[in-house]
Amino acid sequence: MESIRQRLDEEQIEPLLGSKNEDSTKELRLAPWRRSTIAILLVVILAAVDSGLLEIVVPLIRVYEGIVCRSYFMIHDPSVIVPGTELPEEVCKIEQVQSQLAFIRGYEGLFMTIPSE
Repeated sequence: MESIRQRLDEEQIEPLLGSKNEDSTKELRLAPWRRSTIAILLVVILAAVDSGLLEIVVPLIRVYEGIVCRSYFMIHDPSVIVPGTELPEEVCKIEQVQSQLAFIRGYEGLFMTIPSE
C-alpha cells in the first residue's frame, strides 16, 4: 500500500509536459532540399491558379465587346447587324465602342476590389 502511495506522489511531482532536457523541445527543421521542393511546389500552384484566371479574361472581354458593339450599331447603323450572326471583330474596334468597353472594364475593376460577403 505504501509503495502505491509513494509512486503516486512521485508521478504528481513530474511535470505533465515533460522536462526541458527531453528531445521534445528541439526545433523542427527541414532539410534544405525539402524547403526548396516546397517553395517550387508553391510557385507552380500559384502559377497554375493565375494562368487559369487569366485565361477567362480574354473571352469575357470579347463578350463585353460584342454586347457593346451590337448596342452601338443598333442605334447608329443597323445595316451592319446581320440577324443570327456575330459582328466581325474588326467592326468593333472603333473608338466609340472601345471607349465604352474601357469604361465598363474600369468599373468592373473597381467593383471587384470592393469586399463582399
